[in-house]
Amino acid sequence: MARWTLALAISCVLAACDSEPFVPDGQPTQGAVARVELSVAGAEMTPGDTAIATAKAYSARGDEVAFLSFEWQLTDSSVVNVEAASPSVTAKVTAIAVGTSALTARVGGVASTAVLLTVVEPDSTDTGS
Repeated sequence: MARWTLALAISCVLAACDSEPFVPDGQPTQGAVARVELSVAGAEMTPGDTAIATAKAYSARGDEVAFLSFEWQLTDSSVVNVEAASPSVTAKVTAIAVGTSALTARVGGVASTAVLLTVVEPDSTDTGS
């Protein structure tokens, strides 16, 4: 019985070694990330509007990698502004001026596909009702 228990314990330890790498404090390493997905609720805005961007990182096996903080990058910061608390998987996007800017989320060397943010003039026929 003791040999069977020891064999089971060794099998469990070996199976755990096959999982994603982790640093001692429980935070996954940057190398565990294979892809980053980015979504923005409200990619077309008018000046003054806000939207929330959400990034998620996934391992090569398709498991979500948690406990990461993303770097947010814009192609034109005169069109929109991005604010994120660190660590955070979400960011507040604020429209500043008419134009377009591409937003990406990056962790380590892995970046999301860019999301195009478009800021348009407010519709002058909109009465707000």
